[in-house]
This record gives sequence, structure tokens and C-alpha cells, in this order.
Amino acid sequence: MTNRIFAAIFPPPHVVDRLEEYIAPRREVDTRLAWVFPEQWHLTTLFVDDCPERSVEPLLERLTEVAGRVNPFRVRLGGAGCFPDPFAVRVLYLDVAQGREELAVLSRNGRAAASLVGAEPDGTRFTPHLTLARARRRFEATKWLRVIESFGSFEFTAEELVVVQSHLRQGASGRSRYEVLGRLALGGGAGVSPRHADHCSAWSAIRGT
Repeated sequence: MTNRIFAAIFPPPHVVDRLEEYIAPRREVDTRLAWVFPEQWHLTTLFVDDCPERSVEPLLERLTEVAGRVNPFRVRLGGAGCFPDPFAVRVLYLDVAQGREELAVLSRNGRAAASLVGAEPDGTRFTPHLTLARARRRFEATKWLRVIESFGSFEFTAEELVVVQSHLRQGASGRSRYEVLGRLALGGGAGVSPRHADHCSAWSAIRGT
């Protein structure tokens, strides 16, 4: 049995709600884009596409250590970006203007932790970002980059690293269903223990409700 697992910083409710005010009116404007829903907005620091079951608990333990070595930090989201380029876009994202160094440390150390426990991490170059939309087919999207630029900035303090198991096509409308495996406090504070028994829904767990 294998597991699709990622670690990420999730923006708090006030940031999510404010960003959704900008996104909601635009969700049906361009059929070439599939916009990510608010409950799935996050800043990924580690992605393991195929984590063996035997590696899950050791990975959570290692990531607890990784999170404990990084103090809470300020994040400012703002500006637009895309993969791979504006003229054949596949992904539109909100850039990270502050907090990039801390996110890079979490990514680097998280990938090392995954490798140590036999969970092969994604090897693509780390670019901190919050994915907003995916293109159903490649197209020139400079207009949409200007729109995202106009959103302004969104600031918050990152206080925990959330470890999530993603169940493909098990959520509403065929979306992925997120299951929180652990909420790991940055700086070594108290956090929710890994694989807590009740397996509460990811969105309520992430929002702290």
C-alpha cells in the first residue's frame, strides 16, 4: 500500500476568505482554466507521490523535527507567476513575496527527511507558490497574470506545518480529498499528534475548528 503525501503551510481563514473574494467572480469567466478551490490552497514544501505505508510514521516523526527547527515566520503573498511560461501556461499562481527563505529551509530539510525514511520526494526545483488555477490546455495567459497582480498582497504568520494525505478523485466533484495526518508546530511548540485517531476533515483541521 502506498500513500500520496505532502507537507504545506496553509493560509489562515481570514486570508482564504479575502482571496476568495477576488477569485469567486472569475471562476466561470474562462473555460480554459480550472480554478483551485479555497480548501486546497496551500504552500507545498514537500510532495511524495508514492510513500510506502511503513515510511509514513517515520516521516511524520522526522517532519516534526524539521518543523521544530524553524520558528514561526511572516508570509506575504503577492504578485503573479506561472508554469512553465506566460505563452503556454499550465499553472497560474500567487507568488511569495516574504517568507521564501523559511519555506526553502522547510522544503530542503523535508526532502532530506523523506529520503532518509525511504519516501522518495518530488525532485523538481522548489519554487514557493500558491496555485490558483490550472489550464485545461496550454494558452497565452498574460491577461490573467495582470489580473492576479491586481489582487494586492495577503499577509499572515505561519505557525504550523500541515502533513496531508491526498486521496485522488475521492472528494466533491471528483476533486482530491485531503486527510490531515499531523499539524506540526513551528519552533517546537505543541501540535496535533500525527495520525490522530478521529481523522477529522482536512479543512476543519486546517482552519482549527
